[in-house]
Amino acid sequence: MSVRRSDHKLWRLGVLVLLLGLLLARGARAEPPPDRSPLELPADWDRASTFDPDYVPGQVLVLYESAAPDTARAAALDVPQVSHPEVIADDLALVQVPEGDELAVAARLSAQPGVLTAEPDYYVYAQGTPNDPYLSRQWYHTLVGSPSAWDLSTGDAALCVAIIDSGIDLTHPDLAARITNGGDYVDGGAPNDEYGHGTHIAGIVGAVTNNTVGIAGTDWRAELRIIRVLDAKGVGTTSSIVRAIDEAIANGADVINLSLATYGGPAAMQAAIDRAYAAGVVVVAAAGNDAIDRPTYPAACEHVIAVAATNRNDVYARYSNYGAYVDLAAPGGDKTERVVDGIYSTMPTYSVTATRNLGLARNYDYWQGTSMSTALVSGLSVLLLSAGASLGPDEIEDVLAKTAVDLGPKGWDQDYGWGRIDAAQAMSQITPPARVDDLSIASITGPTAGQVDLVLSWTPPANARSITIRYASTSITSANWAEAELLAADLPGSTGSFIAQGVPYTGGTLYFALRADSVRAPGILWSAVSNNAFWPPKAQLMLPLVRIRH
Repeated sequence: MSVRRSDHKLWRLGVLVLLLGLLLARGARAEPPPDRSPLELPADWDRASTFDPDYVPGQVLVLYESAAPDTARAAALDVPQVSHPEVIADDLALVQVPEGDELAVAARLSAQPGVLTAEPDYYVYAQGTPNDPYLSRQWYHTLVGSPSAWDLSTGDAALCVAIIDSGIDLTHPDLAARITNGGDYVDGGAPNDEYGHGTHIAGIVGAVTNNTVGIAGTDWRAELRIIRVLDAKGVGTTSSIVRAIDEAIANGADVINLSLATYGGPAAMQAAIDRAYAAGVVVVAAAGNDAIDRPTYPAACEHVIAVAATNRNDVYARYSNYGAYVDLAAPGGDKTERVVDGIYSTMPTYSVTATRNLGLARNYDYWQGTSMSTALVSGLSVLLLSAGASLGPDEIEDVLAKTAVDLGPKGWDQDYGWGRIDAAQAMSQITPPARVDDLSIASITGPTAGQVDLVLSWTPPANARSITIRYASTSITSANWAEAELLAADLPGSTGSFIAQGVPYTGGTLYFALRADSVRAPGILWSAVSNNAFWPPKAQLMLPLVRIRH
């Protein structure tokens, strides 16, 4: 995404953990960027889950066609593995199916005459707004559009983020349910956090959310694999980081968060990152907190998303490093004489270095740095993967870059890279379009001379980039979609009607299917199931709407 610099010198790594805890306060927007100055540490400081599934187990909802008679509705449920139908509404029934077979049974039910569609009984969340009591302190979620992104996806428990840092409070009530213990490359044993930094980063990435406790994570569901490489002062080595990266790869991590940095040679880290890239892992790292134009590693390595920091005013944080290696920016918090602004997240519930020496509170507190910016990008990256699991590292970076808010000079610049992340816009680019449930035949002319002219109409689905329409003499499903005849391709996503002339017709039923695709993800297939849309020409004025189903 940008030109990177590489020293290719192999040094031991004195990791600079990027930090300072501060209290939250208001800040006026549209202020000029602050003067550059590095984060300051004390003078004596040595600076060298299991989640419920998305749908109710063992339950499927069956939506009938409005004109389907009671006999057809009853016959539609005569499918193996279906039992105990319960009427939910006039056109809706809830049935019991074996746990684990919800999707398969729903597909069979969808193919039944008289059924509009069938699907699992999905859990519903209130417009992406979780009930975590400290959400109001997380100003950064509002700034980057997290609530709108959560409307599209809250994550996937099958995904994994490896947090390579100082460990974690393994019993924290806002984290414990999502933690998987990784290695401890400092002391061995469990990756207990003795510094506090790793616990804070983990909360930003993925605190347990919508649980009436604490804060909201950027991603709500992914496994957090905790790998400890930093000691009680926040210092580690290149060798421990390489081992941690390889462990993350071996255990199926989808995203690796590296909220740490050094100015040492990157060769060994680059080799490990190359292995992660080859395995399809997204690697995100902090740009550094010294307010200088000098590459840090691993951020400046190839195949890494390097993240600079912005403040609540949407300008670069005074301490954030800048330069040719910066790819993106994200809120990291900032403090000036007039404004105290930090990133609110989890802290260990017990005493650690950050609470003893840096003045941070236990349980939760504000902190700042490009470390925090990095955690936001990692959380958003895994959230993107939950909506487009086939995306690779380059595609994730591409989506983040193309949807970022351009804060500096037009295009890429050394302060913000491609801009400050926008979670809502990024998610909308890869989330499958909203369902099309009103495809209809607006008018028909013919049939004459073995063909028919017609006008199809529908409501343009949200998030659609393009629309494709196919037709066949038999019902169209996902399995035979590619074999159906192409009627229209690459229609703009905003299209709501199509005039089809000269469609071959020699009798019987024609079925139409519409699929809307987003930039990165294919949409849902919707097919016509009218028993006979072209009954003798005399009856054309009485034609029913074309029914649409999954």
